[in-house]
Amino acid sequence: MTRDKTDTGVTAAPSDERSQNTSAYLVTIAGIRLGEMFRLSKEETVLGRSDEADLRLIDEGVSRRHAALTVRDDKVMLSDLNSANGTFCNGTRIAAPTVLKDGDKISIGGTTILKFTYQDELEERFARALYESAVKDGLTGLHSRRYFDERLRSEFAFANRHGSPLALLLIDVDHFKRVNDERGHQIGDITLCEIALRLLSAARANDMVARFGGEEFAILCPATSETEAVTFAERLHKLIADPISAPSGAPLRITVTVGIAIAPSAGFKSDADVVKAADVALYAGKAAGRDRTEVFDVESPALERAEG
Repeated sequence: MTRDKTDTGVTAAPSDERSQNTSAYLVTIAGIRLGEMFRLSKEETVLGRSDEADLRLIDEGVSRRHAALTVRDDKVMLSDLNSANGTFCNGTRIAAPTVLKDGDKISIGGTTILKFTYQDELEERFARALYESAVKDGLTGLHSRRYFDERLRSEFAFANRHGSPLALLLIDVDHFKRVNDERGHQIGDITLCEIALRLLSAARANDMVARFGGEEFAILCPATSETEAVTFAERLHKLIADPISAPSGAPLRITVTVGIAIAPSAGFKSDADVVKAADVALYAGKAAGRDRTEVFDVESPALERAEG
C-alpha cells in the first residue's frame, strides 16, 4: 500500500513554463499530508474527502468531491466542484476554471494548502527522499509514529463530527525478544520487515499502517465497524502465521496479539483515549494467552493500561 505517490495515467507537460522533461505535481505544504507529492497524470484528478476521490484529503472543511484538476492543451485547470467552503488559488476564491501556474497555492478546507509545481525526475527524487525521511520508519518503510499521531488526530475529529466508525488496531509481535535472543538482531529486523509487508498487503487503500514502536504496529481503518475490524484482525493472524524464511536456520513461526478500539464513543474524549483503549485491549489479549484479538469494551469505566 503506497500513499505518498498518487500517479493519476497521462502526464501533463507544460508548454511555456518548464521543459518537456517535467511533469505536473501537487505538494502538500500545510495539512495532514505535509510534504507529500502527487503526480498529476490523469485528464481529471478529483480532490476530496470521499474514498472515491483520486486524492483523498482529511480535513474538516473538505467536501466529498471538493475540486478537480483537469489537463487541457498542455495546461492544468483548477475547478471547484460546488464545494461547501470553496476552493482558493493564491488566496482568492475561484468562481470559474482557473489555469494554474508553477508555484500557485491551492487552499481547500481548514488547513490544507497544496502547491502546484512542475518538477523533473531529479527534483522529484530529491523531494520524495526528504518526505520519506520525515514520515517513514527507517527499517520497515511504514509510516512513523509521528505521522500516525497526526493522522489519528485528524481521523478522530472527522469520525466524531460525522459519526463515521474509525477502527484502531494495535498489533504486538508475541515473544519477539526470543527472536532477537535466539536468532540475533539481524534476523529480528528481517522478521519485522516481513511482518510490515504482510500488514501492508492486507490493508485497504485508505487504511494507514505504521510502526508504533519496537515490535508494535498500528493500523488505522476509517469507516470500519467493530465486526469489520475483527474480521480484518483474524485475517492478519492467518497471514502472519505463515512461516517467515530466514537466511540461516529454520523458518520462523510468528504470532501476534491484536487490540482493537472503535471510535467515536462516549468514552473517548480525545484521540489519545483511542490509543489507550486499544492498548488496554492489547494487554488483555496478552494476559489471556497471546495470539488472539481483543476488542476494548466501551462500557469500561476507565482507560487505564491493563497489567500484563
